[in-house]
Parts: sequence; structure tokens; C-alpha cells
Amino acid sequence: MKREKQEDMKNRMTVQIIKYGGSILFILQVLLAYLFYNWLTISAVTYLGWIVLFVGFGFFIFPIWDLRKKAPEGKVLTTTGVVESGLYSVVRHPMYLGWLLIIFGLVLMSLHVVTILLGLPSMALAYQSMLIEEKMSREKFGESYGDYMNRVPRINIIKGILQLSTRKKEAECERRNEKESN
Repeated sequence: MKREKQEDMKNRMTVQIIKYGGSILFILQVLLAYLFYNWLTISAVTYLGWIVLFVGFGFFIFPIWDLRKKAPEGKVLTTTGVVESGLYSVVRHPMYLGWLLIIFGLVLMSLHVVTILLGLPSMALAYQSMLIEEKMSREKFGESYGDYMNRVPRINIIKGILQLSTRKKEAECERRNEKESN
């Protein structure tokens, strides 16, 4: 039990270090994206960067409401069960996907070598943090999280949308079959 507690503390500390390092890189990237905005004067790519950035903010912000539903007293960091509603029904880590999209959007907005060089390690840190958090969720929620992992992809939104659509169609067929049998 003591060893598990130590491992949990180590994982949490690692996630915090990664998040702080990633945050520093992110702040630098925002500043540099501002300084080198549209560096290569390719307007279409810059506009695409804005779109990716705003979509990323959506993926980063909207899941908070879904987390609050499963959290005591609205404390997002202390959910009591696996959240499978909203964006969490499409991808397991919508906030990390948002973080990755925001970083990618900033890279597209400037297309400067410095923002690219800062963006890559920032994305790697976000992904590493996501993997550690996934391991902690598996330990916290057990089999229910394992089932969730089998149903919902990590961050592949296209696969997630297709799988969600398939699950909805299967549920609809089951409802029709139940109606017909009654």
C-alpha cells in the first residue's frame, strides 16, 4: 500500500513538472508566435492556424462542464467516476487534444523555426503528461476505465466520431429490436 502511494505521488509530481515545463514553453511560444506572426506571409496558413487555435480552445474549455458533473462540489480535478459524456464520448483526452491543437495553431500562425522548435517539445510534454494521467486513471477507476479505453480513442477525433456514430446506431438498433419484441 505504501509503495502504491509513493508511485501515485511520483506520477502526480511528474505530471506537475511536465505541466509547468509545458506551460513555460507554451508562454514562450505564444510570445514568439506574436513576434513572428505570419512570418512567411502565407495568409492561408495563418488563417488555418487561427481556426486550429480556436478549435483547440474549444477542446480545452468545453470538457470542464462534463468533468464537473462527475466531481464532488464541482472540483474538476477530483472526479469520482469515468466521464463519458460530451467530448469525452469522442476522445479520452479532449483537453490534451485541445492543448496540442493550440500549440499546432500557434506554429501555423507564425511558421517560424523558433516556434516550431518550441512547439515540438511542448507537444511531446503534453503527450507524455497525457500518458501518465491515463495510467493514473486506469489505477483509480480500474476496469471501468479499461472498458472506456476500448470504446473511445485517446485523441484521434476522426476515429472517435466514427466509433461514436457506430455506438449510437447500435443502440438505436437495440431499441428498435426491443420495441419490436414487445
